[in-house]
Amino acid sequence: MNKRTFTAPIVKAAGLGPREIVAIASDATLDRQGDILEPLGCVVESADSVVPFLFGHDPMQPLGSAKLSVSAANVKAHITFAPEGVSAKGDEICALFKSGHLRGVSVGFMALDPPEPIKGGGFRFKRWTPLELSGVAIPANPSALVIAKSLSEQDPPMPYAAPIARDPYNDPAAALGGYVRLVASTAHERDSSRKIEIAEKSFGERHFIPKTFAKALSSNYGASGAFLIPDDFAADYMIPLLLPRTVMRRAGAQVVNLPRGNLSIPTIMAGASTAWLSQSNVVIPQSQPAFGQIRAAANRLVALIPLSGDFLRFAGPGTDKIIGTHLAAEIAWAEDSSYIRSDGMQSQPRGLRSFAIGSSQVVTSNPSVSTTSILSEFAAAAQFLLTANVPMIKPTWAFNPATELFLRTWLDTSGYPVFGREMAGGTLLGFPFFSTTTIPTNLTVGSTSNTTEIYICDADTAIIFEGPQFELALAQNGLWTDSGGTHSAFAEDALLLRCVAGRDFALKFRLAAAMIQGATYHL
Repeated sequence: MNKRTFTAPIVKAAGLGPREIVAIASDATLDRQGDILEPLGCVVESADSVVPFLFGHDPMQPLGSAKLSVSAANVKAHITFAPEGVSAKGDEICALFKSGHLRGVSVGFMALDPPEPIKGGGFRFKRWTPLELSGVAIPANPSALVIAKSLSEQDPPMPYAAPIARDPYNDPAAALGGYVRLVASTAHERDSSRKIEIAEKSFGERHFIPKTFAKALSSNYGASGAFLIPDDFAADYMIPLLLPRTVMRRAGAQVVNLPRGNLSIPTIMAGASTAWLSQSNVVIPQSQPAFGQIRAAANRLVALIPLSGDFLRFAGPGTDKIIGTHLAAEIAWAEDSSYIRSDGMQSQPRGLRSFAIGSSQVVTSNPSVSTTSILSEFAAAAQFLLTANVPMIKPTWAFNPATELFLRTWLDTSGYPVFGREMAGGTLLGFPFFSTTTIPTNLTVGSTSNTTEIYICDADTAIIFEGPQFELALAQNGLWTDSGGTHSAFAEDALLLRCVAGRDFALKFRLAAAMIQGATYHL
């Protein structure tokens, strides 16, 4: 569950009772985390929908209910506290709001569509649904939130402006890394109460990380002694980190959940025919589109990541953010390598390369590189998709960073950049491009070695299937193998983080991908 917090001055309004306030649950303001919630993207069940009103997002502290109303400007909440005497905490919070000493309100929500990355590191949530509303002390958004109380109440004295405190663990990378470090730092403790004590001392007694950790302690140990990070926590904080790092997610591929681990959906193999009819000709010619079927299955994507024990012992959000970012980068690399180059064998998804080869949409590059040859090869790859009437709603190039640098610095015979100016704006021949190291530069095609591949696809036809399983587990014992041989976690003072995610990938239009092979234009 995501959270977004607001604060504002309170103004008087008629028609409100002594246990009622009006608040803005969300507007389109960029908050201090760099995120935006689109007001019209708020999906509620009906005009009479209500959500629980809590304190500090704690489901064990219900205070009342909030009725939501959606407009283009904002999402308002009419908050009604429980009757006096029902909840001592509710009476206390109501009094704090009414006196003006508490003004912050935070919406807990779930994204319904993948959010769009915003320049600067945040996300724009275009479709979301509210799960609860909470009273909070520390605001995160400068927009008005609590805006009305009953007309009969006295104005509170204006408080002095205080500096806004920001929880560094609102950052998904820091939160995920902080949880991993907490598990690592308490691994040697056998007493659960001692583990919780360490967690509360590290993050604060009321912080969401030690609360989640405490709930997980009783049931989240696997048979091998690995500590399982709760699925919802792992997914909520890992998925936002993957969005700006994987090519297909950044390019706009659709994400479909696999609640039962498998799904079948129709796919277009060839287009329908169309015709103009004269007034005298009323016979509509038959259309013969060709359809197939995508059978998606939650293939197990597994990543095994060793983490240095010394590094994990350093405390602080800065270190934790490094850990979370590193984990996301490793898992993003595993996703990209499958979605782009996998052949669909051995329980792997079928990637863009397999679709391009299967449709014979492959351009073989000329080893003699020139501006003319580069332009003709890129044009030939794009022409495959255009000739097949691929919609090209989100056309995307994908290549290795070494190819990107080569193209950015390629000069014509007069010494001027050929592609550099356009690529500085994020496009190549009019289409956006992304780079990833999962596309190698040491391939051999025919007699030419050290070549690379370049892909083009319509990302709008791409589907990333996410299975019900998303598991992060930490273990103190185990072995891993890399180019340096086989290593022992125990002997090398390391912890092994294992990620298991149910994933699959497909194109709704099988002709929506093409590739250039044997390209030598890379640094």
